[in-house]
Amino acid sequence: MILSLIYKYHPSELKFLMPDSTNITSAVKKTKSEQDIIPALLKVISEAKSMVVLTCFSSNIERLNNIAATGKQLKRSVYVSGRSLQSYIKTAVKLGYLNQDDFKFSTDSNLSKAIVIASGCQCDFNSSFRRIANFDNPHVKPKEGDTFIFSSKTIPGNEKQVSATINHLIENKINVVLAEDHEIHVSGHAGIEDLNMM
Repeated sequence: MILSLIYKYHPSELKFLMPDSTNITSAVKKTKSEQDIIPALLKVISEAKSMVVLTCFSSNIERLNNIAATGKQLKRSVYVSGRSLQSYIKTAVKLGYLNQDDFKFSTDSNLSKAIVIASGCQCDFNSSFRRIANFDNPHVKPKEGDTFIFSSKTIPGNEKQVSATINHLIENKINVVLAEDHEIHVSGHAGIEDLNMM
């Protein structure tokens, strides 16, 4: 009603701002930039002795870009596992946000020096990341000493399935890197200071 009245009397002044309010009550007043995680991401991947399997939110295009740049710097090929992740990457490539050549959609037999980005950071039942972690993926087979990176935050309600996956990996002598211990994830949601600035 208010918008229609503004448009009726001042059509040239109609502006509509629809900000994200997810973090408006968060203790974090200002959200860090995606660029802030690059040093930690570079460090944990460079320290990995063999295959790296990394999971993050599939929609975070800038994170995917940073992972691709890290892979290039460390001379590690970046493979993509999971339908939602492939779909986001293909769309981002079409729109010019990502470079198609930075990602491989079919896996090699030897992934010992690769980074595999897998969708399903909340360890959903049939997600690519969980299937890999449970040794149930025919193309990506983890071995003792591999590194699994959670470049994400656990959404409330998913703690049980995420914890079960982490425990399973640790029991199989796989290195697990969490955002709680390393600065490898920042929120995609604006803090209250960011919203005030907008």
